[in-house]
Amino acid sequence: MNNFKKKINIKNFYNNYSTGANNLSYDKNFFSEKNIQIFNKEIYKNCKRLKLDPNKFYNKNIMNVGSGREALAFLQFNPKTVDHFDISKKNISNFKKFLKKKTKTKVNVINSKKLDLSKDKLPKNKYDLVYLHGIIQHVDHVGKALKNISDSLKKNGVVWFYFYRPGSLVNFLGSLQRNLLKNTDIDYFYKKLKKKKLNFKFIDSLMDDCFVPNRQLFYPKDYLSYLSKLNLKMFGNSLLVNSFEKYNFYKFHSSVI
Repeated sequence: MNNFKKKINIKNFYNNYSTGANNLSYDKNFFSEKNIQIFNKEIYKNCKRLKLDPNKFYNKNIMNVGSGREALAFLQFNPKTVDHFDISKKNISNFKKFLKKKTKTKVNVINSKKLDLSKDKLPKNKYDLVYLHGIIQHVDHVGKALKNISDSLKKNGVVWFYFYRPGSLVNFLGSLQRNLLKNTDIDYFYKKLKKKKLNFKFIDSLMDDCFVPNRQLFYPKDYLSYLSKLNLKMFGNSLLVNSFEKYNFYKFHSSVI
């Protein structure tokens, strides 16, 4: 084990050590047609999951945070605008370069900008839909980020809200891995994985689980209580089993939507 631990923050972690979207990355070429088609299907399926009629997004304002591929997937619904944000300067730069090459498509409705949900204010009362899939647990301050998001929604606006659930076996094992590697330098570990020529998805996922700087784990009841204070009402859920039980390794999924 290397006893020197390099200081990493959330701004320079993504797109340097992990894409943060490994489960749907079937092609190492980030914006490949294959990857984009997978995200198109995933977004459509997720909208249907919570009975969100995709037709209602026509000429609407959508906000998304992440790599940019989810933002592209929302184009299938012909929205008015898609505001795309991410904390990673590298992610934003790569996405803008990709958009610049797509002059003959409808990507002109996408606005991409570097933004920190915990610190930088979103436009108020703008969005009909905010889509956060696997984002909130990685911000510096969850409460400030949620207040920011709530203020950005129009009345009757909708949030797709995905978060990690403590008390699940997967997240317990993830925390155990992180504890075992807490004194290991990230570059040392990353280079070792690369030398072994392991599967891209495996490395991407392992780095995200073990080294992402922020991994905020709050119980569902805490999220639900705070969302209620922000005048947000839950109209559907997925993977939420007993919101008041603290742990159940047999029943709890690693996340809740």
